[in-house]
Amino acid sequence: MKTQPIFIIILSVVCVGILWFSASTWQEKIRNAGGTSTQQDEVIQKTIVENETPVKKTSPVKKLSVDDLQKIGASLDDKTLEVISTRAEAGEHVQMLIVGSGALADAADRFASVISDTYGGLIGVDVATFDMTSARFVEEELENGGIDWQAGYDIVLYEPFTLHNNGKVVIENEHRHLLAVKELAESTVEDVSFLVTPPQPIYRAGYYLTQIRALEKYTTTRGIPYINHWSNWPDTGSEDLLTYMDEARTPTESGMLAWSDALIDYFVSE
Repeated sequence: MKTQPIFIIILSVVCVGILWFSASTWQEKIRNAGGTSTQQDEVIQKTIVENETPVKKTSPVKKLSVDDLQKIGASLDDKTLEVISTRAEAGEHVQMLIVGSGALADAADRFASVISDTYGGLIGVDVATFDMTSARFVEEELENGGIDWQAGYDIVLYEPFTLHNNGKVVIENEHRHLLAVKELAESTVEDVSFLVTPPQPIYRAGYYLTQIRALEKYTTTRGIPYINHWSNWPDTGSEDLLTYMDEARTPTESGMLAWSDALIDYFVSE
């Protein structure tokens, strides 16, 4: 009977020792686990930062000073330069629309890319092309077609479908259609800059030349800036002009460059 209390004491000591060892081991595991978790969080955080960095580098719009804009846009008309400068000073983008025939599409796309780069993303360009007469465009597409005028275009460059009008729409009506486009642009943005560029020249143009000359005279009389790219092409009487367009009178690469270079030179002064 005397040995029983001694046995109980020994057993208690052993149990306490086991419990102490288990507790120490558990605390060590917790400490180790905590260190591993912290290391994993650091790796994840670095990965996120590294993945986000390239996006942040490409997203900002380059801030151009008034002097920068004056130099870049030295060849612009006063109204267009004023619109660009006003939007830039207000921290706003400039929304531009180019609308005309399908022949203009490639030149407009190249122009849009160069302008975006040169103006540091300040100017965004939408392109809308339609292969039809100006009469059909005004009747069917101007207000209910693929152009979202609610986008609020600050600059509108219009190619008035003169080649499609050839023999179908008289000169006076083409000019009325041009004014209809201008008035709609002004109804959505009060201080909009409205510009005109003629369609492409064609070989042995004939009466088409009369239409083009009438278009230039009309815009000049009305004080509408006219971006004349024809000087970049061979003369309409020269067979060299045939290499600037295909059989469908669509500009080839040479024609596209001739047209787009004139548009770019108007907006970007060297």
